[in-house]
Amino acid sequence: MMTPPLQNLTVSLQKSSMGFSLVECILSVAITVTSLLTVIGMLMGTLGVASDSKQETTTGVLIRQLAGEIKDMTPPAKPEDEPEPLIVLVDETMKILEHSRFNNSNVKESYNTGSQLASAASFARIDRVPDPENTLMDRIVIRVESPASAPAENRQVRKYAALCPK
Repeated sequence: MMTPPLQNLTVSLQKSSMGFSLVECILSVAITVTSLLTVIGMLMGTLGVASDSKQETTTGVLIRQLAGEIKDMTPPAKPEDEPEPLIVLVDETMKILEHSRFNNSNVKESYNTGSQLASAASFARIDRVPDPENTLMDRIVIRVESPASAPAENRQVRKYAALCPK
């Protein structure tokens, strides 16, 4: 009567020492890969938000630098006329490299074709136009475009608008 239980014990010991099955290995790899892809996706989303936040902050700094000039800009006499833009070329720290109001500045030409300056990061174009909905206010339209080395049609554009009394 003793032999059958010993045989069962021997067989169960042999099965437990065989290792993992192929299904278990594939399942564990699938769970690991799914977890890693989820973490990488979350990191990519965080990097995008951080980049947007940096752009928003640097745009705010630029607007504060140019606040006096924005107030002094005159809108076109007629709403259908093209406004005279204020164009600024800035580096990563929002230091102004070129300005459309500087003497001998070719920033308007490089705005269309792309800047050749290695330190240039983005262009800022500021237009003051009459607000069609409110005759007492003008609309300030600020476009921050990057990268500065690319032609105008190939840049990423972030547009901001504000109202300013006439």
